[in-house]
Amino acid sequence: MLIEVPLDRLGWSAFYSQQLTLEDLGAGFPARVWGVQRSQLTVLCERGTHDVVVPPRLVTTSEPAIAIGDWLLVEHEAPRVLRVLERRSLIARMAAGLEQRMQAIAANLDTLFVVTSCNDDFNLSRLERYFTVARHAQVEPVIVLTKADQCADSELFAAQASSI
Repeated sequence: MLIEVPLDRLGWSAFYSQQLTLEDLGAGFPARVWGVQRSQLTVLCERGTHDVVVPPRLVTTSEPAIAIGDWLLVEHEAPRVLRVLERRSLIARMAAGLEQRMQAIAANLDTLFVVTSCNDDFNLSRLERYFTVARHAQVEPVIVLTKADQCADSELFAAQASSI
């Protein structure tokens, strides 16, 4: 699938441009992570989508792994990541299992939409946790209430959500 999108439409900004030199741009091109699989990444750039590999030297255990939303410098000559650019934000959680490590969920977000319905599934504690995760990552949280037309008093749900 060929999708060509200008970098600014993908979220590119001066913050990322300042991290690249002319030598960097001679060796590679900027791309945003669109998909993460075990053995490869799918990236989106001005040239469309590409599947790229991450060299072992870029896989560390001290930081959360590459996440959807990360910006990379991809080598011109091969489908390989040259380096990962500094993040503006990161949504992460503790990974499941016995190993104590952070698991990256999404990077370089501006806004996190937390969607919940106005029914028995509504959980104020869960909303507070997501709100805290967003604030910790310096991402603007927005609570979206759905199914308001299917409940007796949607204002009650809105008031509870506003309380946090």
